[in-house]
Amino acid sequence: MDFVVTVPAIWSPKAKQSTEQAAAMAGFCGNQRIQLISEPEAAALYTLKTLSPSTLQVGRKFVVCDAGGGTVDLISYQVTKIGRVEVKEVTEGTGGKCGSSMLNMRFRRHLKQTHGDKYWTDERLVTALSEFESFKKTFSPKGEPLTLKVDPSLGLRRNRYTMTQDDMKTKIFEPIMKDVVCLIKEQIKMAGDGVAAVIMVGGFGQSRYLKSRVRDAISSRTDVLQPESGWTAVVKGAAMHGLSRYQPAGTRVEVASRIARRSYGTCLMTKYDMMKHNPKEAFWSEKEQETVVSEMCWFIQKGESYPEGKPSRIEYQCDLPVMLGHVPQTEIDIYSNNNDGKAPVHLDETTQHIGTLSLDLRKIPETVKRTAKIRRMGWHRYYCLKGAIEAVYGSAEITYTVKLGGKKFRSVSDVPNAKPRSSRNNT
Repeated sequence: MDFVVTVPAIWSPKAKQSTEQAAAMAGFCGNQRIQLISEPEAAALYTLKTLSPSTLQVGRKFVVCDAGGGTVDLISYQVTKIGRVEVKEVTEGTGGKCGSSMLNMRFRRHLKQTHGDKYWTDERLVTALSEFESFKKTFSPKGEPLTLKVDPSLGLRRNRYTMTQDDMKTKIFEPIMKDVVCLIKEQIKMAGDGVAAVIMVGGFGQSRYLKSRVRDAISSRTDVLQPESGWTAVVKGAAMHGLSRYQPAGTRVEVASRIARRSYGTCLMTKYDMMKHNPKEAFWSEKEQETVVSEMCWFIQKGESYPEGKPSRIEYQCDLPVMLGHVPQTEIDIYSNNNDGKAPVHLDETTQHIGTLSLDLRKIPETVKRTAKIRRMGWHRYYCLKGAIEAVYGSAEITYTVKLGGKKFRSVSDVPNAKPRSSRNNT
């Protein structure tokens, strides 16, 4: 059995790693694979297949807005093929912590500011928030106001507290609505011309009031759609994603390419270039007998498009001691950077270490060593082995394969939940 875990697109690699580790510790893994998929992509897999053929036309773009309890995630797709629908990401995913739980937080704060902390004990707040939870799903400025039963000690008429619809709109709903609308307008602008519709999914995404606010804020040429069962679109899309590994022909929507939300790479030693490198990073290498520098090599660049299943590749050289001694393995550190524009040339404070690939050098075949170039440095001799790191950018994870000396390493560890054939980091 495979498990598919959905994660918000705006989460950091560390947050996704923690989620994957928690799922494994909870027994969701065993000897099987845990797959991660971003929530807006999962929602898109389900909702796009429900659109009519007249709506799904090549070249049209769709903004998927997954508005849930904690976060609002957005991503834009363009249809590249119909029949068995194929789409590509046309923007970086965006989002924010402006889900419906923020409405609860504002309502809770309003009650305490109105009657004080002393009255609104945790027990009373639980009751009030339970009533608000039902109320907010169907809220409309023209609807009936929310009325709460309160203790006689407050001295209110009939022991009822009524929050007017005007206060509910301006103090509770409108600040959050503005945040969501701003995210949607930003995503439409990033996607450019040709956005046919904004597709609202998730529990919060089914709010009629939110839909009306979005409708008023964007061009009349762009539809605002709330698919049937949109509140379960993420989980249904996740199930479709898992099944696609076994029944690819049954998947009606495929994501052909994705836009990287961060840059990913590793740090390799290279010859110092005064036109490219910071001289403060340069140093003399006794081993190489020249001035060298540690340079970041980015195999995934933020903002670039990466085809589904196609690896990005960087090549490197590994000098393997002829006499291994106490060095039976080598490690490749993987880093992530969220800077806009070009990622840094050197490792700096904006770059995060997110994992390590460990290669057992004892697995290099003797036949490869015998045909490898050998060079002498000081008293030591080294096999000069050509290697490559291949990274496949996925929905919410990157899959790595390391090749060295003609050997394809099928067991690289120290990356959370490493699997045979490759290792993975969360994107």
